[in-house]
Amino acid sequence: MLGFFNEAEAINIIRSQGIPLAPEVEAKLSQDIRRAIEYVSVLRGRKGLMPRIRSITEGDFAERQSKLTSDPTFQEHLVGATHHSFAMVELRSFMLFNQILT
Repeated sequence: MLGFFNEAEAINIIRSQGIPLAPEVEAKLSQDIRRAIEYVSVLRGRKGLMPRIRSITEGDFAERQSKLTSDPTFQEHLVGATHHSFAMVELRSFMLFNQILT
């Protein structure tokens, strides 16, 4: 997944894991990152796709929406946002990844 970042960002992600690396190991990882960035740069196929987006009827979602919006983590994600909404979104039209799994 580090190929989706620029080299400096990818190295920072590796360094932020708290595991000291020998200089030769870090040099090898930098080389691997450059190869990954090159590979990602030529990915083709799934660009320009538009996902289907359907609204959620309030009756079907009211209880879940209440729980979501009252969760402190949800509130943290809204910091700086000017608008948010809930919808059903077709994910197969996206090329994405979660860089930090929780």
